[in-house]
Amino acid sequence: MNEKLNLQAPDLWYSAAFEAYPAVIAHEYWRLYDLLENKQVYGALLQIKDLFEVILKLPVLVYAAHLYRKERAPGENRLLLALLDQLSLGTWLGIGRQMYNQLELPDAASDINEHLKAVLDLFEKHKIVSWRNDVIGHGALSLNEAHDLESDIASLLRALRDFFQTQDQLYQTLVLRLQNAETYKSESDITDGILRGRAGARSLHRKEDDSGDPTERERLSVEYQDFHIELYPFAFVQAGDIFFFDGFILRKDKSDIISYPPGYRRSEHLPEILDLTQSVRRQEQDAALGGGYSGNTYLAENRKVIESIFTVEDFRKPVYLMDWLRESVLKQTGGVFHLQMEMGTGKSTFARALDETRRTGNMKIDFKNLTVRGYFLNDSYLASVQAFCNSINDFFNRDKHGDRTFESQETDLPNVQSGSETPREDVAALLNFYRDRYEWHYGTTRLLFIIDGLAEIPADQSRSIMDFIPTRDLLNDGVFVLLTSRPVYELPAHVRDAAILQPDNITGAKTIDRNDAEYQCVLSEYAQKEILEPLQLADRVQPDMLMHKSEFRFLYMRLYRELLKSYGDNLPSSLPEGALLLEQYLERLRKLYGDKFYQHLSTLLAILASAYEPLTLAEIAYLSGRDEPDFKMLAYLADLRGFFKTERSYRGNLISLHQEWKEGARSLLDETIRMLVRQWIDDCLSLPKEKLNAENDGMTYLFSYLHEYAENYCKVAKLAADTGIRLLTAFERFSGNDQQIYLLQRQRRITESALGVFTDSGENSMLFAKAEEYRGDVEFSLKEKLHGHGFYSSAILHLNQLPESDRQDCRGQLLQLFSKRASAALNIKTYRQHAIEDCDRAIQLFNELKADGCKLDVFSLVKIYSDRSTACVFEARYEDAVSDCDFAIQLLEETSSDKNDNQHVSSLARLFLNRGRARYHSGQLSEAYDDCSEAIRLIEKSQAARFLNEALFLKGSICFKLGDVEHAIGAYSHAIEQFEDMQRKGHVVD
Repeated sequence: MNEKLNLQAPDLWYSAAFEAYPAVIAHEYWRLYDLLENKQVYGALLQIKDLFEVILKLPVLVYAAHLYRKERAPGENRLLLALLDQLSLGTWLGIGRQMYNQLELPDAASDINEHLKAVLDLFEKHKIVSWRNDVIGHGALSLNEAHDLESDIASLLRALRDFFQTQDQLYQTLVLRLQNAETYKSESDITDGILRGRAGARSLHRKEDDSGDPTERERLSVEYQDFHIELYPFAFVQAGDIFFFDGFILRKDKSDIISYPPGYRRSEHLPEILDLTQSVRRQEQDAALGGGYSGNTYLAENRKVIESIFTVEDFRKPVYLMDWLRESVLKQTGGVFHLQMEMGTGKSTFARALDETRRTGNMKIDFKNLTVRGYFLNDSYLASVQAFCNSINDFFNRDKHGDRTFESQETDLPNVQSGSETPREDVAALLNFYRDRYEWHYGTTRLLFIIDGLAEIPADQSRSIMDFIPTRDLLNDGVFVLLTSRPVYELPAHVRDAAILQPDNITGAKTIDRNDAEYQCVLSEYAQKEILEPLQLADRVQPDMLMHKSEFRFLYMRLYRELLKSYGDNLPSSLPEGALLLEQYLERLRKLYGDKFYQHLSTLLAILASAYEPLTLAEIAYLSGRDEPDFKMLAYLADLRGFFKTERSYRGNLISLHQEWKEGARSLLDETIRMLVRQWIDDCLSLPKEKLNAENDGMTYLFSYLHEYAENYCKVAKLAADTGIRLLTAFERFSGNDQQIYLLQRQRRITESALGVFTDSGENSMLFAKAEEYRGDVEFSLKEKLHGHGFYSSAILHLNQLPESDRQDCRGQLLQLFSKRASAALNIKTYRQHAIEDCDRAIQLFNELKADGCKLDVFSLVKIYSDRSTACVFEARYEDAVSDCDFAIQLLEETSSDKNDNQHVSSLARLFLNRGRARYHSGQLSEAYDDCSEAIRLIEKSQAARFLNEALFLKGSICFKLGDVEHAIGAYSHAIEQFEDMQRKGHVVD
C-alpha cells in the first residue's frame, strides 16, 4: 500500500459508531477498520460493499415488516412482490426508492422515512452500485493494475464518515432488540435484549442451562421513540447469528438469508415468507415492479468479467507444433498420428485451439482447407465408451456455433453404437461420411479428428475407446486422426499396449518433453511477453528463473502470472516452486480477502474440484446456492481463473480444472466438499416435485451425479431406496422433447443411479422395471438401439416375475414395453422376427385392457400394427404386412374425429407406404401404385419431406416394373430433385 495514505487515520472514521450503533451496522463498520489494519485490502473492498448493503437493508426491511403487518393496498402488494424475488444490490436500491416514494411509516417513525432518503442519496451521490460492479466484480488480482485503491477506499471512508455524522442521532436512538434475550449471552452484556455495538452482533449463544431448540428463529424488533415493529420474518436470530432476509427463490420455495458478521449465506424454508409469496401472487397476478428488478446479473459491467474469465488472452502459438502438423501430418493423404507431451506442457491447449467449436479469445489456430473436431477426455464420464459414441454422433453434426449442420431422420446419418461388433469400421465410416459432407457444404476437403488425453481412459472397462480408433486402411483420403497423450513411458499399460498405438498402426508420431529446445523457447516467450513485460517486472525477474520455478510447465507458469499480478510492486523475496504453488496462491487470496470472504471463494473452488464434468456458470451458481451468477461469484471466479480450463460448447461456456489442480484442491478442501455434498443431498430430497425443472442445468447436473457424490464424499455406501424413487421422479420431469445430447446423457446417469439404488436396497421389481424402461428410452434416444432393447427386455423380465395379481396391474406398463422393444428391434437386422412377436404380445395386452374397460390411445395401437407391418416386409411376409395395414387404416378411418389432424394424416401416409411396399414385393403392382400415390398425396399434405423422397423412389420402381419408363423416370427425377432440395436445406437423405 502507498505509505502516503493512512487509511486508519482518525479523520477518516466515525469511531463512535463501533460501540453506539445498532449491532449489525456497528460490527460491519468495525470489521472494515480491522481488515484495513491487517492490510487485507480486497477483503476491505468487499466489506465496504457489505456495510453499504446493511445500511440500505435495515430501513428497507423496516418498511417491509410494516407492510407485512398492515392491510395492504394493491400498489403496496406490488412493493412486497418486488422483494420476493432474487435480489441484487441494484434491486434493493430500486425497492428502497419505490418504498420511499410510495409508502410512509407512522408519524412516530417519520425520522426513519428521512433516514431512508439519506441512504438513497448516499448511494446515488457516490454511485455505489456502479462502483461495486466496476471495482469489485473483476476480482482481487486485477485491482493493482486498474485502480488507485487507497484513494478509492479513502473517498468511501469519508462518505461513510459524513453519513454517520448526519445520521448519528437516529442510529444512537434506534434500538435493535432481541426477544427472549434472557436465554442468550454474548461477548458483552445484553441489557433488555438491546443489540448495540460491535460485540452485540457476535457470539450470541444460549446459556448453558437453556434447553431450547438451537435452530429456533428468535424474533428481532426495531424501536425508535414511540414506534415499534417486529422484523420477523425479514430478520431474526438463529443459532446465535443475526440473519437478514436476502431474497426468495421461487423454484425452490426457499428464502435466501444472510448473516453479515460471520459471512454466512444459505437458503431456508421460511413458512411465513412462502405463505406471503403465495398470497401476494394470487392477489397480484400481473404484478411486477415495472420489470426493472429482475435480479439479472448479466449487465454490461458483469459481461466484462464473464468475458475475462472465458477469453484466453495469454495464448502463445506453439509454432513448432504447427509446423509438425503442417509438414508431417497434413502433407500425408490421411492416417493416424500420435502427439506425446508431458502433463502440463500445453497439448490440450493446442488441441482446443485447433477445434473451432472449443476455442476462445486468441486461442485460435487455423489451417486452410481443414475442418477440426476434438474429443477431450477431461472427466471420468467422457472416458466411457457410451459417452464417446453419443458425443461423436452428435458433435460432428454441429457447426462452430453449436447449431446442427444436417437435419435428418435418425437412419440417414452414420451412427456409432457402443455395442458394435465393428467399432473401428463404424467410426471410420462416420469420419469418411462427414469429410464428404463438409466438402459438399463448406468446400473443405480435409477432416482432422483429435482424441485428446488417452491416459484418462480407465483400465476397468470391458471395451475401451482405444477399440474404436480406426486404422489407416479404413480411412478415406483426407481423413486424419490425431491422438494426444503423455509420453509412452508415462502411459498406463492398458493404454500403452493398445493395438492402435503400436508402430504399424501409427502413420506418424512426435514426442515433446520439457527439455525440448523449441518447447522451452515458447515457454520463455510466454514468461517474457505475458508476465514480465505487462507487469513491468522484466528488470527484476528473469524468464529463466520463472521457468525453473515452474518446472518448465505451462500449467504452473499460468498460475505464476496470476500470483505475480496480486503482488504489484510488493514482490516477495522468494517465490514458491512447482506443486507448492497451489497452497501459496490460495493463501495469498486468503490474505487479500480475509477469512469471511475467502470461504466463499474456496467454496467455488471446491465445487469445481469435485465436479464430474466441466460446468457452466449457471451450474456453478446453482451448486453454490445462487439462482444465477452474481457479481461476487464472478469476482471470485476471476481470481481463480489461473486454475481453469475453459472451452466453448453448444450449451454454454464451460469451466473445469486441470487434473493436477483438481486433485490438489480436493485434498485441501475435503471438508468443504463434504459439507456441500450433504447440503446438496438434503436439497434434492426435499425439493418439491413441481419444482424439478429440466431447463435448470444445475439441477439436472446435480441429480445426475447425486449417487456418486454421496458415495465418494459422504462415506455413504449407498443411498436409501426412497432416493431411487426420487431419481425416477426427476427423470420423469427432466425427460421430454428436448433431445440435446448432454441432457440425454444426464438422464442416462439418473437411471443408472436409480438402478444402483434399487439393486442394493432390494427394492421391488415394479420400480426396478420402471427404471430399466426409462433407461431403455434414453438409450433408444441416443441411438443405442441394442442397449435400449436390452433394458426393455430386462424390465419385461422383472415384471413377468411378479405374482399374477401384481402382473395384472402392470399390463399397461408391459404393453408400453413390448411396443418400445418392437420399435428398437426394427432397427436391428437380426431382431426383426422378435419385433413381430413383441407386436403380437402388445396387441394381445391392448385387447385385454380394452375388454376390461381401460381407456387406451388408438394411435398407440395403430403404431404397433404399423411397426409389425414394417417388420413383416423385412421378413418377406408380405401378405401379413398388407393385412396389418388394412386393419390399421380401417381403425384410423373409423375412430379419428379429425381427419386433418397431422398425426392422423402422417400415420395414414406411413401405412399406405408400407402397404405399397409389401404389394410391390409380392407382385401386386397396380395396387402398389395406388397405395404409393395415396401415400404421396398424404405426405405432401403433412409436409413430411423425407417420406416423400422414399415414396417417390418406390413409385419410380413400380412404374419401371410396369414398363412405364417415362413415368418411372419422372418419379426418379422428382425424387432426385427432392433429394437435392433437402441437401440445399442441410437435410441428409439416404
